[in-house]
Amino acid sequence: MSAIINTNQNIELNKERIALIKKHFFPAETKINKTEIKYYLSVVTKYDLDPFLHQVFFVPHRAKVTKNGKDVWVEKIEPLVGRDGFLAIAHKSGKFGGIRSYSEIKNYPKLVNNQWQYTQDLVAICEVYRTDTNKPFIVEVAYSEYVQKTLKMPTI
Repeated sequence: MSAIINTNQNIELNKERIALIKKHFFPAETKINKTEIKYYLSVVTKYDLDPFLHQVFFVPHRAKVTKNGKDVWVEKIEPLVGRDGFLAIAHKSGKFGGIRSYSEIKNYPKLVNNQWQYTQDLVAICEVYRTDTNKPFIVEVAYSEYVQKTLKMPTI
């Protein structure tokens, strides 16, 4: 695979850097092809992010796809920009006006037995401010959505 150049910081993602990323973020049993790694690295380069600084994560999940007319579940890996990645992007915009992060116990909707119920959960809240608007961008995530009780990387 040819090198991917990050023009914002002039960090070259050459074969050695790509091998290092694969070694640290994709276990040996994870089967990923050149097209997939190119996709993951396109997110890294497009937004000028560094997975070693925890700005972007490669998260395993299951997805439903149609193969030969049938819906089947497959295991996939998706790039996920983290809090530090969003901060890095915000700072580069030149319009970053501040951030406020906190947590609180809230009633949070949860799907239980195919019915929505409100349950109490610890919720992390992040408010990001820009200098060109008076309203913040707000993101919330419940602990039960975010916590990883077991970590199983998919075999693709």
